[in-house]
Amino acid sequence: MTNIIKNLPQENVHSHKEVLKFLDTYLKYGYVKEAKKRLLNKRLDYTSGTIRNIKNGIGEDWKELNVLAEIAHENKTAKESVSRLINNQ
Repeated sequence: MTNIIKNLPQENVHSHKEVLKFLDTYLKYGYVKEAKKRLLNKRLDYTSGTIRNIKNGIGEDWKELNVLAEIAHENKTAKESVSRLINNQ
């Protein structure tokens, strides 16, 4: 009888969906140009369409998702900073 090796799910099974949700919340208009610039700095060349597809969950490229998450995190931080400034009037 053949021994079947069972692959246990990795810890980050749901992380792709979580990243996409984070991107949908904090990645707004104009992200493609900035993402292309950052990717080129890392010597990675992606088309605008590919960047949009990755952001929308069509495909999974962790290097690109990392760059998009960095931009989204900066947007989140800026939004929180503006909220604090407005609330402290």
